Amino acid sequence: MNNIIDDNGNNLVYTALGDPSHPPILFVHGLMSHRGVWTRTMEHFQDRYYCVAIDLLGFGESDKPTDGDYSIQSQAERVLKSANHFGFKTFDLIGHSMGGQIATYLTARLAPERVQK
Repeated sequence: MNNIIDDNGNNLVYTALGDPSHPPILFVHGLMSHRGVWTRTMEHFQDRYYCVAIDLLGFGESDKPTDGDYSIQSQAERVLKSANHFGFKTFDLIGHSMGGQIATYLTARLAPERVQK
């Protein structure tokens, strides 16, 4: 069974590891990738952090609407919505490749007060 976040009628699939009482880290994959690339990294951090990796809209097991907005800004808004879904007031953020661009946009433009590292 997949863990799912509703994004305006589209499903975003995620994997979570660790204790939800620990500080959260959100992992954002790159272009042509999926949340599974973070598995070993999350296993390393799960004893100290609550780790969440999301399949961005259009990737992995998340929905792939033909009319979806896949811009960096919209993906960053979805990552922030995911943080809200979990109730994270603050969180760490790790992104690779396109995921790094998304993380940078989220940190610089959307919620600089919420991203710790």
